[in-house]
Order: sequence, then structure tokens, then C-alpha cells
Amino acid sequence: MVLNNIFHVEGHNVKSVLFTETEMWLSDKTIRDIESFEKKVNNPGMLDVSAKISFDSIKSLSFKNGERHLSISYTNEKGNSKKEVITFEDEASLSGVTNYLTTALNMQESVTDENKLTALLYNLLPLAIVIGLTIFLGTMESSEEIDVDSVSRRSRSGAAIMRWLHDTLGSTGIIIAGSIISLYLIYNTYNNYKRPKQVITWSK
Repeated sequence: MVLNNIFHVEGHNVKSVLFTETEMWLSDKTIRDIESFEKKVNNPGMLDVSAKISFDSIKSLSFKNGERHLSISYTNEKGNSKKEVITFEDEASLSGVTNYLTTALNMQESVTDENKLTALLYNLLPLAIVIGLTIFLGTMESSEEIDVDSVSRRSRSGAAIMRWLHDTLGSTGIIIAGSIISLYLIYNTYNNYKRPKQVITWSK
């Protein structure tokens, strides 16, 4: 059921979504009941990010097969084109919301293949990060070389995790684990390049 059901999601400044018969409500807070949600979108506080999006302003929806991200393109009150990318907890929720919106808005479906270059670049980034970390930590003689106190507060937790990994796995363990993860990512990258995901788009 989608109508008047609150979905807890992931997105840029979005944690809760609700669909009425004519609007989509968004909030950056985790909201449990409709009454609280209505108060948030009607009278948002100074630090709240809440909004109502009219179904009439929605131009298109799209997602990739096998993923839980729904991209919603719409026109805001100022007439500017905007996009919200919302990640649902499961594919069933994504499917239910998509069916509800496309039926309510009488949208037409089109299917295309994901751009191969985009898929390649998207998968190469995590591979590069894993290889870089494997070389950095695997060639380190002691975790003492990672000075947790000398980095910024924002980076301190990451430095502490790297130090813990080195203390727990050791240089050899890190190289083995990094190699396995890298091989998996290489296989995934090749697979996505040879068989790109389908992009399903609905528009008015």
C-alpha cells in the first residue's frame, strides 16, 4: 500500500516520504505518523528540510534494473527544474511507489541501456580506492605510522579504522583481503560493461 503510507528512505536531505492522492511529502527527519508529517511540511522549522511536491509538477521518473534508487524530476514553485534521488529499503517498496505514481500520472514507459562509459567510470572509482588503500596499508610496517591525532576531526574516525585494520589483519592480511575485493570489483566492472543495466523511464 502506497497511499498515506510513510516510507523511510535514503536521499539528499530526505529520510521520510509520504504520498497522498495529489502530492509527495518529503522530510529530512525520520517521521512515524501522518499528523507529525503534515505539521512538518506545512510549518517547517528553521533547521528542517521539508517540502510538498505536487503530482502535476512531476515530469519524469526513472530507475535502473536491480537497484533501489528512484529519480524524480519535477518543477519547483519558482519554475526551476529539480531532481530528487530516493533510495528505498527494498525493491518491493520501489515497485509499489513507481506503479502508484505512473498510474496516477498516466505516464508512458521507455527502456534504454545504461551508458557503458558511465557504468565503467562508476565501477572504477571504488576499485581505485580499494587498490590505493591496499597498497598504502599493505606496505606499511607499523600502524603507528598512521597518526590519528594529527588529522582533522572529520578524518580522525577514518584514520582510526585504518589503524585498526592494520593491527587486526597485518600487512599480509590486508594484501590478501584487498586482492580478493579488487578481483570482485574487476569482475563486477567487466560484467556491467558487457551487460549494462536497463534504465526504465516514465514520462508524461
